[in-house]
Amino acid sequence: MSPIKKAGIAIVLIGLITQNKLSAQTSYNQGTSIYVNNAVQKANQNDFAGAIDEINKAIAIDSRNPQLYLQAGTFYQRAKNYEKAIELYDQSIALDGRLYIVYGNRANCYDQLNQVPQAAADYDMAVELQPANPLCYYMRANFENKVKNYKQALADFDKAINLAPDKALYYQGRALTYHNLKNTDAEIADYKKVLTIDPKNVVVQTYLNSVYKNAGDTNNMFAGYDMAIKNNPNDKQAYVSRGNAKIKAKQYADAILDFEKVITIDHDYIPAYLGKARVYLALNQKQNAIDAIKPALKIQPADLTVYYMRGDVERQLNMVNEALADLTKVIEGASDKIVLERSADGRATRTATGYDAAAYGTRGQLFLKLRRYPDAMSDFTHGITLQPKNANNYSGRAECELQLHLCAQALADKNKEVEMAPESTVSYTNRSNTELQMGMYEEAIADEAKALQFWPNNEYSYMHLGTIDYWTGDYEGALDYYNKMIQYSHLIQSDKYTFRGLAERHLNKFDEAAADFNKNIEADPTNFYPHLELGELNIETRNYLNGIVELNKALSLNNTSTRAYNSIGYAYFKLGNYPKAVAYYDSAMVKGKKDNYQPYFEYRDEATANPGKPFTHLTWVCPVEDVNKLADGTLRPSTNKVRVRVKIASGTPIQKQNIKLLLNGHTIAADKITVTDAGESKLNNNNGDHEYEYDALVEVPVGNNSIKVTYDNKSSQQLTVQYTTGAKM
Repeated sequence: MSPIKKAGIAIVLIGLITQNKLSAQTSYNQGTSIYVNNAVQKANQNDFAGAIDEINKAIAIDSRNPQLYLQAGTFYQRAKNYEKAIELYDQSIALDGRLYIVYGNRANCYDQLNQVPQAAADYDMAVELQPANPLCYYMRANFENKVKNYKQALADFDKAINLAPDKALYYQGRALTYHNLKNTDAEIADYKKVLTIDPKNVVVQTYLNSVYKNAGDTNNMFAGYDMAIKNNPNDKQAYVSRGNAKIKAKQYADAILDFEKVITIDHDYIPAYLGKARVYLALNQKQNAIDAIKPALKIQPADLTVYYMRGDVERQLNMVNEALADLTKVIEGASDKIVLERSADGRATRTATGYDAAAYGTRGQLFLKLRRYPDAMSDFTHGITLQPKNANNYSGRAECELQLHLCAQALADKNKEVEMAPESTVSYTNRSNTELQMGMYEEAIADEAKALQFWPNNEYSYMHLGTIDYWTGDYEGALDYYNKMIQYSHLIQSDKYTFRGLAERHLNKFDEAAADFNKNIEADPTNFYPHLELGELNIETRNYLNGIVELNKALSLNNTSTRAYNSIGYAYFKLGNYPKAVAYYDSAMVKGKKDNYQPYFEYRDEATANPGKPFTHLTWVCPVEDVNKLADGTLRPSTNKVRVRVKIASGTPIQKQNIKLLLNGHTIAADKITVTDAGESKLNNNNGDHEYEYDALVEVPVGNNSIKVTYDNKSSQQLTVQYTTGAKM
């Protein structure tokens, strides 16, 4: 819950407490006053059942006193038995319809029961009965805020302030309204007014700091935290808030000092330990983060928040079993850790803690990383059920759906994410990533343009735009985008240099590519991807043995990588070790069956015909450099014209007249396609292959189509093209 939302709740509660105090101060006759006083004392101890017993004794003596029914109603209301409270308020109104506070309290009960018209009518009646009472306008304004009638709320707060210009609470309420109206300047002005009236109001100072933080006003934000600490040197929350802000500002040493100061004030204050852990996470010192969390567990062994944070860090450290244990503990503990409150009439109410919703999402991310997609989907769906407005769970579930080739469902979940966060860079970037994997390039580009409007330095946008250029053969464009990604990068840690290395490799900048792959390995030795790419780069430059070493390192990190087995097979083929080549090609086929993997190329037949016969292979340049990277091997273009670029390599010069383009299994006649003539094949001195790039433009009919290019009894990967007359899914 954001500080601003907390502010709104605090205002409503303060309003209700004010009402209770007003009704409790009314004078009663001598026979009933002792019972009323006893009732108020018990209510102040949260003994509402006892309070109601006492007030009922008073009603038995004076059953025509509307104030007694009002007082009884407040006890039921505070016990959250709103239906019974309304009955008591009805009785009070029947005896005297002029008590405005009864209407205000009954309106609050209707509001709690989501009976909006009844609540609105009662707030209006309270104002009608007491048009000069600012409290009536204040109560109605809070209600109008809740039902998002912000202009009416603003008018009521204005009236309340005109009637009581020195009441800090009314400015605080109006600030919330300005927040809802996105009038930040007015919101700040009202919070400052509160602090002028009440300079040591820690709560409002915290809200004001939050506004400055959201507005990116770092100077005023830190000045606010400093002022809060000056006014109250032992304000633990102010230190923690300032520490968290310093983390965002990358002032890590100062953040640690703030959290350690809190620990000297209160050794048992859990948020301080969690704050230190966040500093270490920001510094990528994950083990130190876990160590920082340990004291919190000793202080409060049942605190689910601490287990949740430790589980999340363990997930990032690939401590799979430990992370699963902690996150499962949170989920199971949250379902048991229920706040049980008993109302005055003995009814039990049940309020969930909410920890399980976050834990489901985080455990879902862990299952997703482990490729346990059904388990991940189940957790994300549980998280959505518990928190329907949590966009992250829709995003996570969509990633599972993509892996399971449930593309329509994936896009629907990403659309839901954008719907819930229409002004969020992340939501558009996440949907763009899904569109990218579904071969919807134009839609992906449009979403990244939208994302960059909100955050011009968004590294993920540049990564996705670079990937589109890379997949479609524009390697210079890809390199430009990847350089921007690295320039603005502070979130992408593991693969940023590998992306740039891929573009460099295709531009024959082999030394730069190798350097970038090695940078990635140095930054994250557990990431198999840069080992894979470095291995294939070595093979491309005929360093076959080094390539095999790197690819085996990749397999030690991910033994399910079909591509790594396939590439090792190729290296052994080029080295003339045909039995090993066959063995690795066979392993690739076995591993690939589960995921319907299409190899770039493989020479099993050539290797079996020891000592090998002349080879040929065809690899995609455009519209995707590897069909396997599309969610279901399917391109979804917005037009019926598809550019087909395929690189053909062979041990002998290429006879381009023998190249064929197949659409739905049939060779397309030369007069039905537009082919760009690239001249004759050329010898690549880096690897000794003869190479030629086939470049054609083909029209596809509506529906699902298959496209591939063949030459010398070899073919490219088969690409599925789903054309739906340009309409989005």
